[in-house]
Amino acid sequence: MRAKKEDQKIKKYNVTISKLIKLILNLNEEHQEALLKKGQELLSKEKRAPRKSCQIPVRYKTFDRVYSDQIMNISQSGVFIETRKPIFVGEEILMDFKIEGVNKALRIEGKVVHASSRGVGIEFKNVDPALSQIFPAIFDLIEA
Repeated sequence: MRAKKEDQKIKKYNVTISKLIKLILNLNEEHQEALLKKGQELLSKEKRAPRKSCQIPVRYKTFDRVYSDQIMNISQSGVFIETRKPIFVGEEILMDFKIEGVNKALRIEGKVVHASSRGVGIEFKNVDPALSQIFPAIFDLIEA
């Protein structure tokens, strides 16, 4: 009985994918790109942790340079840094920033997961376990 349900699921899945592919192939390139962008936006919204708008000065280091800019929003999983510097998706960075109400500056490793003309989205990496435990309280200190 279970195998039959799985077969039905696969058939439904295959029909849906088939319809999507036909639809996409009938779109012109401009509409395909718009559809792709919309799909990526939908997926990123599902993955996003709650964010807070802010303006926090940050110093960060790439493999060959040190920069100073502003964190424009922050979540428990990452930050968005407003910058015009040439930083690319996949780059590893090391950030230092201070949050009002926290005694010491935070030093967090990150990876660039999004880059645009406005700045870069950074996902935190290798966060110290002690910092991970207190980060919700630190996040609450940030005024939106």
